[in-house]
Amino acid sequence: ESGEGELATFIATDSVKAARDLCTWMFDQMGGEGQIAILKGVLGSTAEQQRTQGCEEALAETPGIEVVSTQTANWDENEAFKAMQNVLTANPDLKAVFAESDAMSLGAAKAAQQAGVEGLISVGIDGFPTQLAAIKEGLTQATMAQIPYDMGYMAVQQAVQIMNGEGGDIPAEQYQDAVLVTKENVNDVNPSDFYGPAANNM
Repeated sequence: ESGEGELATFIATDSVKAARDLCTWMFDQMGGEGQIAILKGVLGSTAEQQRTQGCEEALAETPGIEVVSTQTANWDENEAFKAMQNVLTANPDLKAVFAESDAMSLGAAKAAQQAGVEGLISVGIDGFPTQLAAIKEGLTQATMAQIPYDMGYMAVQQAVQIMNGEGGDIPAEQYQDAVLVTKENVNDVNPSDFYGPAANNM
């Protein structure tokens, strides 16, 4: 970011696409209409900006969806829980919440559960083991799972290639797709698919 040094390649999740696809899925579950809330991460962070952009693109394609509340919960489950309590009080007809991380999705879903709100759709992005478990339980409904284990493997593998003078064909940017996980396929995936062998013990 300082402009110093030479960047060989950039490997990251395509957060814009992940958020766009996730919000599109959520809107489909809502029948293309209804009220939603958005819980944002740390304002100004790259992930927050890209995930916001992705959902905005999906919103532009679905005019029947109304955003009635946008709150910042800084990627934190407890902050999301508190924010969602206020959102639900002010918006009794809320049908869904797009949380820009799994932790915030869990916080929102727990707030709805405590308030006795049934049928609220809560989705997030990350693919954390806790979110996968929550989807199985029916507490949350979906996540876009990143694959950092594979990206880390790619980074080290390609770094070695570059050190050996074999990195001429490596592209400057390598954006990776996230994986949509819902109740339909959650039993077919494991945390280790996304976060490596140790994740199954988390």
